[in-house]
Amino acid sequence: MRILVVGNADSIWVKTLIEHTMIPFNDRIAIVSIRNKVFKEYYSEKGISVFSPKTKNRKLAKILSVFIFMSRIVNDYELITFQFLSDLNLCLLPIAKMAGKRTVLVAWGSDVLRKNRFGLAYHLAFKMTDKIALNGNRLNDKFVKMTGSKYINKSSIVKFGSPSFERFKEYEFSEKDIRKKLNIGLEKVIISIGQNSNPLQQHLKVIDSIKALDEQHRRNIHILLKMTYGTGGDEYINTVYKEALSTGCSVMCFREFLTVDELIDITSITDIFIQAQPTDVLSSTMCEHLYCGSLVINPEWLSYPELEEDIFYLQYKDFDSLTCILKDNLFLKSKSKYVNETKQNRDRISRFLSWDYYIDDWRKIYKN
Repeated sequence: MRILVVGNADSIWVKTLIEHTMIPFNDRIAIVSIRNKVFKEYYSEKGISVFSPKTKNRKLAKILSVFIFMSRIVNDYELITFQFLSDLNLCLLPIAKMAGKRTVLVAWGSDVLRKNRFGLAYHLAFKMTDKIALNGNRLNDKFVKMTGSKYINKSSIVKFGSPSFERFKEYEFSEKDIRKKLNIGLEKVIISIGQNSNPLQQHLKVIDSIKALDEQHRRNIHILLKMTYGTGGDEYINTVYKEALSTGCSVMCFREFLTVDELIDITSITDIFIQAQPTDVLSSTMCEHLYCGSLVINPEWLSYPELEEDIFYLQYKDFDSLTCILKDNLFLKSKSKYVNETKQNRDRISRFLSWDYYIDDWRKIYKN
């Protein structure tokens, strides 16, 4: 099949989707993207063409270039997939439809969950496209709530697996060695905050909750900040880092792109993983922490119906109660308090991480 992917070539999700649902089927693949830096070498090795503007720092010029690329190459492809419901992708969709091509709009999560309603451009795109792929049950519920039954015949739930799960399964690690390499004492409780640098991860409020702990507790904490991607700029990342240091905890902030093994290292040694973002669709980051035995603490406003029966994690209702959980109920005093519960998560969460469970669903979307 000849597939054109319209989306951010620098996104790990675009790369992973191509890697698992297109390359193994010998599809001829090309990407139209504003960006092409992070995985440029990978795409070149795989023979995947990336049509990306050469213009620097001129957003309008880049957008115009993308329109020109699309118009020139669209007839060479059978299927056009649009990754993420961005304004640009909605505007590019008519080019594909005017060329008579099959199209799939892929909603990732925040592009639906952070909206209260869809504007006219969205509804026109939904009517125009052949299929709408929704990443998870919660996303589907929100989509149906906002659109009713209008697009029920063309929408399907198809999920993303973890970009790194196969490596997680085979990776052998020593917590002692990793802590030594990163200069983190064995006595420290490692708390990882959020998934990325986006300010919506609410790092500062979580840090305030840690700051409210007694000094004896704070001295025993090492904070990990994974700021390797996301919309937070240098100013925001610097502010978060300074606030984390002000707690009296030791702090490590990752800003540069992490290899898969480096990502597994910091996930594997994390004792506590805290989320605070307003929306989520069962992210692979959280699932990877559950798989590795981290104690995950989520806010009550994040709902994961698919995890409620099998998976153990804790919840807080507000940031004051997060402090209470950290102070009174966690393994700050005894690291073994929840060890049995978190160990049991490993096998149960695997089905949410493996691409093997989802590939057939994606192929059906592409073909039918």
